[in-house]
Amino acid sequence: MVAALTLIALVALPWAVDPDAGRAPGAPIPRLRFDRSAALLLTTVFLLMFAAKVSFVVFGTWLEDRFDLSLVALGGAATAVAIAELAGEDGSFALTDRLGPRRSVSIGLAICISSFAALGPA
Repeated sequence: MVAALTLIALVALPWAVDPDAGRAPGAPIPRLRFDRSAALLLTTVFLLMFAAKVSFVVFGTWLEDRFDLSLVALGGAATAVAIAELAGEDGSFALTDRLGPRRSVSIGLAICISSFAALGPA
């Protein structure tokens, strides 16, 4: 279900987000505006992060039930996931500046779709 909703978000992305505007080197960076495009982008990111957190809760429950892990072991697994997530977010911040927001969101949604779809067969 999460992969399907993310796929819908990826298909809707070109309609919802304005194209990246070219900027001459040395030109001042335009001020940020909270317009329709920004609101839809923030909504998409919120829903994506909510879906990711829900799958973490399900993953923790599965680890506890399947492998009989204690609360301390689940905390260690959650810490490892949080460190990996932080490293991924730092990498995405660095790449977004180089790729532009539209391309970055498209690539991120494509990666999320494949990741969530891979959870299904497991």
